[in-house]
Amino acid sequence: MLNGLGLLMTSLRINAGGSTKVAAVPVALMVSGTCMFSVLIFKEKMTGDRTFSGFIRYGGSATLFGWAALAML
Repeated sequence: MLNGLGLLMTSLRINAGGSTKVAAVPVALMVSGTCMFSVLIFKEKMTGDRTFSGFIRYGGSATLFGWAALAML
């Protein structure tokens, strides 16, 4: 839910005259991080398979780096 707010803030920044190339970095990090984090946790809880559970931290890290990149815009 908060990542959606971050993506909204990025789109508002682009509409205010910001560069779309610069804003692509936090958007890509937040979307990929949210997808990796959420999908892997959902898969683990639904199937009980912990094969890819080590990659959950990379999704969380990508989301945090996306927020940091958004703060630098």
